[in-house]
Amino acid sequence: MKLIFARNKHVMSFLIQREQWGQWSHVGIVDGDYVIEAKGIPVLPLILIIFGIIKNDIKYGGVYRTPIREFLAKYNQTKIAYIDGDIEIARSYIGTLFDGWGIMGIFFKRRIHCDDKVFCSKLVALCSDNYRDNLAYKATVETIYSISGDK
Repeated sequence: MKLIFARNKHVMSFLIQREQWGQWSHVGIVDGDYVIEAKGIPVLPLILIIFGIIKNDIKYGGVYRTPIREFLAKYNQTKIAYIDGDIEIARSYIGTLFDGWGIMGIFFKRRIHCDDKVFCSKLVALCSDNYRDNLAYKATVETIYSISGDK
């Protein structure tokens, strides 16, 4: 699979990079002229979802097929890499909800995640031949980057 790693100057991008001791904050799977990506939730709705004040539905994040031009416009730095996996699995996740708990689990080093929801690196791990499905929630952008290749 062809992956695209990205970062921008947004605060969340910086926090994710810092937490992972890495240079990338987001990863997507290139599908022709599109990127299959798990888009996050803005911070305020994420907090409201975590505390059960609002319900998470697709408008608050999930897996989308984004035109590559739109993806590149959002991130000021990107890098292409490759990993063994099945893009058909990624396509089957389009429409799946975003896993805000999984992101919190990575930050707090705890096993908190939703089996039926995904975040960007969990999506790639689920489609990759390099992760067991039951451990995909542990995948970070930086660990995916470390096992990917330039082909």
